[in-house]
Amino acid sequence: MRISMIIALLLILLTLQADDSSDELWQKAKAIAEANWNWVAGEMELNVSVLDDNSSELMTSSLMFSYELEDGEICGYYEGGTRSGDLIPESDQVVQQMLSQDMLPDSSSIFYNNADWGLEVKRTGNTDKIAKRQCAEFEFKGNRPGEDDQPIPMEGSVWLELETGIPVFMTQTIYPPVEMVNKVENKVTYQYKKEALTIKKLESITSAEAMGQKVRMKQVAKFNKYWRYIEED
Repeated sequence: MRISMIIALLLILLTLQADDSSDELWQKAKAIAEANWNWVAGEMELNVSVLDDNSSELMTSSLMFSYELEDGEICGYYEGGTRSGDLIPESDQVVQQMLSQDMLPDSSSIFYNNADWGLEVKRTGNTDKIAKRQCAEFEFKGNRPGEDDQPIPMEGSVWLELETGIPVFMTQTIYPPVEMVNKVENKVTYQYKKEALTIKKLESITSAEAMGQKVRMKQVAKFNKYWRYIEED
């Protein structure tokens, strides 16, 4: 094989393996995330549905929750909801699962404070207009730490505004090390107002399998009335 061809192949391999986390645009997104990690949604509207083989939504539940700071802790409240037209009591399993979740903001993300994620980032060269912003696409993959230090493999792409690095939209697939759960596909819509970066909407589809039956569950969460959580000394 000619030396020039060998060099060309090596250059291609180096390009494929390159990590673009030092890219100027990615670094701008990192700075924005660092400045905005501690926002908490004061309100959350959650819709939960079972998807059939045609992706039609069945048994849809609509729930409302609010979150306040009390004595240094974030407390969640159930504000009511319905399932297929019937009122859902606070004792409902889904409601209790949501109320039991820890709502403390997490400073780690694909952009910031993720040194142990083994994150690989690549700027694809694709550009597009997303939510009225001209954006560049970055692909990523890594392993987010989970409970009991079990890694959670993930991959996806995120669109950053070309000039500012503001995160606009992300698609992500994670593969939880949980029995019966195959994968979770997420779509995240960000919003950026008055230098505050928050999540506007999170859409998740969980694919699972139990006793030979495949099940898909869809959750759409919309967030509002954000407030900052400040850690007490």
